[in-house]
Amino acid sequence: MSSSITSLGKNAHLPGRWVQVKPQEGGGSETILEQDRPFHYQHRPTDRIQELFQTLRPALWCAVTSAYPYRKYYLLADQTLGRKRLPQWAAIYVLFFYLSDLTRYRPQHFDRFLESKYGPQIESILDECPRQFLFLVASELLKREVAPAGLA
Repeated sequence: MSSSITSLGKNAHLPGRWVQVKPQEGGGSETILEQDRPFHYQHRPTDRIQELFQTLRPALWCAVTSAYPYRKYYLLADQTLGRKRLPQWAAIYVLFFYLSDLTRYRPQHFDRFLESKYGPQIESILDECPRQFLFLVASELLKREVAPAGLA
């Protein structure tokens, strides 16, 4: 496995050991990682799928989309936070708490923030994250993936 893939796994804090596997013919340029230790189950694989997903969840960032497959998962690789990073839903909550505090008590700073080079990213976050937050919290509470009603 290449050193860049090894460092990706380390920075993402993936549980267990992962190996790079060769993609299928015509698979494109994506890199496929596979856990080198099998995950054992008794009767059906679905009996333990939730447990498997929970071990990977801290390393993934999820975006609910309106097109198939209705979810996009991104590997969250950072070097600075390590295991101290918040779950995705908590990070969105903290960001909105900060932005609400800023708009209420220091609106002049918020206006300057929107006019800065980060303005388009903040506007995008304000447009997309509330909806994402609802689906993430619902998924967390129900312990399964929740999609918009029109997609289910």
